[in-house]
Amino acid sequence: MVALCAYGLVRFGGTRPPLATVTGLAGLFCVYGLFALATFALTWPRKLDAVPEQSIGFFAACLTILREWLSFFALFAVIQPFADSVFRVKREQQQRLQGAFPVVLVHGYKCNSGLWWWMIARLRSAGFTAEAIDLEPALASIDRFADQLHRHIESCLARHGGGKVRLVTHSMGGLVARAYLKRYGSGKVDKLITLACGHHGTRIARLGSGRNAREMEPGSAWLKALPEPVPVRTVSVWTAQDNFIAPQTSSRLSGAESVMLSGIGHLTFMFSERVAGLVVQELREA
Repeated sequence: MVALCAYGLVRFGGTRPPLATVTGLAGLFCVYGLFALATFALTWPRKLDAVPEQSIGFFAACLTILREWLSFFALFAVIQPFADSVFRVKREQQQRLQGAFPVVLVHGYKCNSGLWWWMIARLRSAGFTAEAIDLEPALASIDRFADQLHRHIESCLARHGGGKVRLVTHSMGGLVARAYLKRYGSGKVDKLITLACGHHGTRIARLGSGRNAREMEPGSAWLKALPEPVPVRTVSVWTAQDNFIAPQTSSRLSGAESVMLSGIGHLTFMFSERVAGLVVQELREA
C-alpha cells in the first residue's frame, strides 16, 4: 500500500521519492489510526455496564487509545509483514532449561507469529524456551487451527524433550488452545495463559470475515460446544478497556484465575511490560 501510494506520487504528482515514501507511511499511519478509533467506538459504549469498577479518566483513556494506535501500526504495518525476513521471530531457540516447560505462543485472528516479536524476546531473556506458531489459512475454522497446534506441540516436545508444554495465547489463540484441549486432551499441556481472549465471543466478530469469525460470535453453536471449565490450570489476563472484545467480561472463564487490568488496549498487550511480567511470573510458578 505504501509502495503504491509512493509510486503514484512520484509518477503522477512529480514528488521526490523520499518525500513520497514518507507521505505514504504517514497516510498508512492515519488509516490504522482511524481503524483503531473505530474499534473503540464499537466496543466502549457499554463497557462501564460490564466493568464499572475499572473506569478510567479522560486523559488515561486518550493515552490508552494512542498506545493501541501505535501498537496496531507497529504490528500490522511493520512487524508482522516481515516476521520471517527481518524480525526473525522463528530463529533457532536456545536449549531448554532443566525443569522448565517449553512455551508455545498462539496468535489471534488474522495475525501471525510476528505478533509475539517483543514478547518472545522477553520470555527468552527470562530463560524460557519459547516459540510461536503460524495458523493458516487466516480465515479457517478454529478446529483446523487446533489440529495445527497439535502438530506443533508434538514437534516442540520431540525437539526440546519433556512431556508437556505451557501455552500462552492472545485473543482467538485462547479459543484455539481450548479447541485443542477438547479434541486432543490435556496430557501434553501443563498450563494455559490466555491474554485478551473473548472466551465467550465478541460482538465485533459479526463484522469479521471467515469461518473463525462466525465461530467467535456470542452464542454461536461452536462456542456453546466448547467445554468449560478448561481441564488444565488456566489464567485469563484481560482488560476492562479491550477494544476488540465486547463485552469485556467475555474474557472471564469459569474455573480459571482471572487477572483484570485497566488502561490497556487489545493489541497493546504485545508491548506491555506489565503483561510480560505477569506472563513470566505465571510461567515460573511450579
